[in-house]
Amino acid sequence: MAENLYFVGNFALPSTTNPTAAATVSAVSVQLQLAVASGHQYCLVEYGISFAAAPTGALITLRSTNTASTLSTACMTPTPYNNANAPASSTTTTTATTAFGTAAVAPAATVNQVFDAQVLSTNTYIKQFPLAREPVLLASDFLQIVLTAGLVTTCYCYFIWRE
Repeated sequence: MAENLYFVGNFALPSTTNPTAAATVSAVSVQLQLAVASGHQYCLVEYGISFAAAPTGALITLRSTNTASTLSTACMTPTPYNNANAPASSTTTTTATTAFGTAAVAPAATVNQVFDAQVLSTNTYIKQFPLAREPVLLASDFLQIVLTAGLVTTCYCYFIWRE
């Protein structure tokens, strides 16, 4: 059987309304962080970010680190993406594991690898990784979307990964 895909975003899972976008800051900030469970490896399939205002000149970096940033809000429980009957994801959601922030947060100092870096000129950016060329996230690592922006606005961002 194929491995399961999971989704998490920088918003609470809505029940009757649309998700609420998270605030950005005019400094370096971790917008979304995914904790890889101990004893597991994840493959990142896709990630994306959308802004309410054009982020001209904003730098977005997708990277892995072995040191978590403590953010302000725990993420929604990761949801199955390709199989409604999939078991629960092995990741945890706390402010120090899978979380997002609404304030400037200095990214963790130890970067293992940068998977993508873009200077954005449009308000939506989506990156899909081809099969067999997805970034592999090691056990107990943290995947982060780090934003360096000169404007304060709101954004949505997400990860889709395979366990």
